[in-house]
Amino acid sequence: MSKEKRPANKGFIESAIGFLHRNEPQFIRDDDEKKFLRVEGLRADLAAKKKALKNKNASDADKNALQSQIEDIRGTLRLYSFSHWNDSEAERLRHKNVLTRSRVLAKDYEKQTIARQNDISSLLPVKAEFEKKEKALLSAHKAALKKIRPANGSAAIKAENKAYADKLAALEKDYADAASRAAPEARKHLLALETDRDASRLARVSYKKDLVDKDVILSVRHMKQFFDMGGGYKTKAVHDVSFDIKRNECFGLVGESGCGKTTTGRCIIKLYDITSGAVYYEGYRISGGVRFNNKEIKWSRIHTKEKIKALREKEKAEIASIPLKSADIVRRLDDLNAAEEAEIKEKADPSDVDRDDLILSIRNDYARQRAELESLKAAASMTESKQASNIRSYYENEIKTLRAKERIHVQEQKEEIKHIKYDNRHANRLMLPDDLPKDANMAKVQRQPNHRLVNEIQMIFQDPVDSLDPRMTVNDIIQEGLRIQGKHNAAENERKVADILNKVGLIPEYASRYPHEFSGGQRQRIGIARSIVMNPKFLICDEPISALDVSIRAQILNLLNDVKDEMGVSILFIAHDLSVVKYFCDRIAVMYYGNLVELATSGELFKHPLHPYTKSLLSAIPKPDPASEKNRVRIVYKPSEVHDYSHEKPSFQEILPGHFVLANAPEMAKYRQEIAALDEKAKAKEK
Repeated sequence: MSKEKRPANKGFIESAIGFLHRNEPQFIRDDDEKKFLRVEGLRADLAAKKKALKNKNASDADKNALQSQIEDIRGTLRLYSFSHWNDSEAERLRHKNVLTRSRVLAKDYEKQTIARQNDISSLLPVKAEFEKKEKALLSAHKAALKKIRPANGSAAIKAENKAYADKLAALEKDYADAASRAAPEARKHLLALETDRDASRLARVSYKKDLVDKDVILSVRHMKQFFDMGGGYKTKAVHDVSFDIKRNECFGLVGESGCGKTTTGRCIIKLYDITSGAVYYEGYRISGGVRFNNKEIKWSRIHTKEKIKALREKEKAEIASIPLKSADIVRRLDDLNAAEEAEIKEKADPSDVDRDDLILSIRNDYARQRAELESLKAAASMTESKQASNIRSYYENEIKTLRAKERIHVQEQKEEIKHIKYDNRHANRLMLPDDLPKDANMAKVQRQPNHRLVNEIQMIFQDPVDSLDPRMTVNDIIQEGLRIQGKHNAAENERKVADILNKVGLIPEYASRYPHEFSGGQRQRIGIARSIVMNPKFLICDEPISALDVSIRAQILNLLNDVKDEMGVSILFIAHDLSVVKYFCDRIAVMYYGNLVELATSGELFKHPLHPYTKSLLSAIPKPDPASEKNRVRIVYKPSEVHDYSHEKPSFQEILPGHFVLANAPEMAKYRQEIAALDEKAKAKEK
């Protein structure tokens, strides 16, 4: 077979590796007796399989099965042979065994693909004949157009164009009939090939089923977003942010300007390539960063060099202290014998019934110490060069082990970097069916046209002026997403635009207008319409009401509530105002300088505000009563005055069920006292 016709099977090898890693049973270490019996049984089984493989009457399928079984047995024997190695080395050998088996799977797939291509190749003569007739028809059409005189007007040209279109349609119908007669199975094979490619791509993207089982639609794990400022400086816009958003939940993200709220939303929707961490949507990793893995490679090499340097110094010190004195060891043996006799005389009471057992225990203890000194005495009798050689050999083995661990760790990180980059490239191509049931196994979903996974995430931008193209009408702005999804039916798109404008409180006649003809609230409604016309499952609202007046804010919030109830969307609501977020959101996360400082349900956060920055935000909420507003005390957050992290760094910890706060151990104790005081105060008010 020529090189051009051979299908690329590298991707399917990787897919098979992933499948086998998920299903390969974990290697269990037995004790020595069981291990010996197991190895003997495996060797006998291996010999029998090899003998059966040499049978000339065996079919290809049987030989492939035997070859796979032989590779399994060899891999297991390798693990038993090197059972004293560390787990990472055993895992490397198992990975090598899996790779061999996956190549066998890839060869089987290649044979099936070749068979399908042979069926498809029967269409080539029919296609060549069709292209020849189509070319002749086009040439005749061009010649007919040249003969038409200008005096005849456009009527003759229209008639000729219509005739050409009819002839071309008839020719295409004839080609379809001829193709179905020549190769009735060809189209089915083509669709099967396309489905296999998409299923392989879907199966190889990282997938966490536990997130789907917990009904988590979006999970952000240790996300970081750094911007390079030049000169080696970086701006840490988002630093180690983690949170989960469940299906049909409204999650609020609050903080002052510049704290990283908008950057977090843009990272989720893939407008930025995140620096580190991962974003999972419907269990699939749609975005990932490699900074952590690169740092792991860098520091693994640095730490290995430091350990090797320490071992070299220790080796030199031991070689320098080699001259062992046999006389010193003999003296220590004499002292040990004297100490043994003295202890027996002191502790062995003649009237004690257990005297013999006590003496036996003492003698066994001293015998063990004597054996250790005897071994040292034997070592001292060796020449200095022999001792130095043994020491060097020992430390060389230690250094080799360190370097082997480093190679394995670096290779693991490189493989993870490759997988992250693969997920980033292919996440946009994941396609899911429109009518996917809630309890469906996402890993087994097949390709469906015009429904990509990331299209389910939409964003309402903060500025209703800059987010709308001034040169496009409202109709074009809303239809743009539909066209990108491949929906080009003009009448159907017009109907959807009219329906969505009615849903957001605008009349369909506004579709022909431009953005500058609307007020701020109307522009924001257009932005909402553009997002929800895509039928999203997850909506990012980036401060949708911050640029609007109070009356319009209420309208937009009511509109978003209606959209949430009618369409069942999950919402990430980004805002400054905690009072608005309390009304609209189920849970609230407080962000400060790229870090989450507190996370709780709306009621819990207002009942027990713990972090000083949260208290500062709550104190900034204006009160409608002039008397209480006049006496309101504004709390200014100054981290250097309220925190002492010189001895212990803070971490994001759970202080109450579902209530997390960024604190160290002393602060956690302080916050628990505050919670108790707040609860007592609330009970006193109730009385």
